[in-house]
Amino acid sequence: MDPNCTGREIKDYPVYWIGDIESLAADHLVITAIVASARAASVHQNEDLGFDFMSLIHNKSEVADKQNIGNYVIIAPNVSLAAKVQIADHVYINRNSSFGHHTRIGSYSTIGPEVHLGGNCHIGNGVEIGIGATVIDNFTIRDGAVITAGALVALNVKPGAWLFQMPTCPRPVKGEELGT
Repeated sequence: MDPNCTGREIKDYPVYWIGDIESLAADHLVITAIVASARAASVHQNEDLGFDFMSLIHNKSEVADKQNIGNYVIIAPNVSLAAKVQIADHVYINRNSSFGHHTRIGSYSTIGPEVHLGGNCHIGNGVEIGIGATVIDNFTIRDGAVITAGALVALNVKPGAWLFQMPTCPRPVKGEELGT
């Protein structure tokens, strides 16, 4: 975050630079919505300053089992969580995403907008899933993996791996050739 943003507001909430907030810890709660790779460090830094965190579940989201949502989770609008979904602490789920039954999301993971997880998917800790990605039923994405935008995951992903969407390939219409 840019220290020049201090003093501004986002939707009526004040923005503070991390170096200026130590004196506010007793009276304020923190929401941390940054990429998974930086979130754990930010959370620990804020905890060391005495801040507590809050969860936010948007009222336009559908959550079947709220008792399976961890602490300090942010769920944006139009998210749909089916039955038996489990969300660990400090997870950020962006808008218009859907999770099938019995899916589990590990701590400090980030789920981008328009992500669709099939049933019984297991997402590790610190995983980042990019905009529009889809994970087919019954697959596991291990700790620290990154799934890029638009990827279709139909395999188990190793810890720390990056999975890229392959570019589309144009196909010729019958009787025509492809030019470059």
